[in-house]
Order: sequence, then structure tokens, then C-alpha cells
Amino acid sequence: MRLTGALIMSLLLAGMSPGCNEPKPPATETMIPLEQENARLQRHIVAQEKQIEQLHRQIAELRGLPAEQMDELIQVSRIEFGRFTRAFDQDEDGYDEGIVVYLHTLDRAGDRIKSAGTVQLELWDLAETEGNQKLGQWRYDMTELGDYWLSGFGTYHFKFELDWPEGIQSGNKNLTLKLTFSDALTGKVFEIQQVVEARIR
Repeated sequence: MRLTGALIMSLLLAGMSPGCNEPKPPATETMIPLEQENARLQRHIVAQEKQIEQLHRQIAELRGLPAEQMDELIQVSRIEFGRFTRAFDQDEDGYDEGIVVYLHTLDRAGDRIKSAGTVQLELWDLAETEGNQKLGQWRYDMTELGDYWLSGFGTYHFKFELDWPEGIQSGNKNLTLKLTFSDALTGKVFEIQQVVEARIR
């Protein structure tokens, strides 16, 4: 009987020993960083919405100018792919990981200019059966397009790096890259396309 009582007492003491049942931190301690991050994201969203509203207001004011004044503004006259647009083999293993796209937006004089707008990229494999030819699509809105502009010595272009879409078939392929640029100032839409040779694992 004494043995049984001692055994029960030792088990109780073991359960009360430090480290066995340490109290968990209050839920609020783990929630505070999440709440702070959520508040930061909300502020970022509000700031973006204000930026978008301001851009739309500025564009509306510019579009309201008389036609002769609009013609005097520097604006996109045509677009073209940069000559380094190609499939890229990043790890040099003989297979490409995706496509890098260089976009030039040009004014009437043929000079490259940075212009606001939206870009949509589409990748097609016209050798595939109907319904399976479109491989992927990417879109860059007006507020984010500026992040892809590069400028410097001999460098004035937009640059996009596209990883292969999920489920793309392996092999050596001639893929068709289509790019659509919608100019925010004039509302004009420009389309170009180019065949890109690719080696896909």
C-alpha cells in the first residue's frame, strides 16, 4: 500500500517538474507580428490605390488636350522586341529554363522611351494540337510595369523573364511569343510576335 502511494506521489511530482508542461505563450504573442504585417500590407494597398487613382487622373487630363497638343507630346509610335529576346539556359546544362523578353517602346523619331501602359505576353506552340497550343500568359499592369524598365549606358528597355509554364512538353521547339502593349496615354494597342527556338527538358 505504501509502495502504491509513493508511486502515485512520484508520478504527480514528475508531472509538476519544470519543462514537462511548460505553459504555451499567449496566443496574442504570436498574433502580434501577423497583425503588424497585415497592417503593413493594408497600408501598401491603400498607397497603391492612391497611386493608380492619380495616374488615371493625370491620363484623363492629358487625353482631354486638343488633338494638336496631344500630337506634340512624346508618345509611343511603335514597339519592337530587343535583339536579345531568346530562350535562356541559366545553368548551362544544354536545356533552357524559360524566355527572356526585351521590349523597346519607340517614339516617332525611333528613339526608345519609357512609357506607361500594360503589357500582356503569350506563349504558343503552334505545332501542338488545337486546344493545346497556348502554353502560358503573363500580364503586367501600369502600376508595376515601371519595375521592369532598365536604363543606363546603351540600355533602355523593358525586360521580362518568363519561366516555362507548368506542364510544358519537352523537346526542341519553335515557340511563338506574342506581346501586346496598351499605351496608357493614347489608348493605342500595339502587337508584335516572334518565333523563339527552345530546348526543353
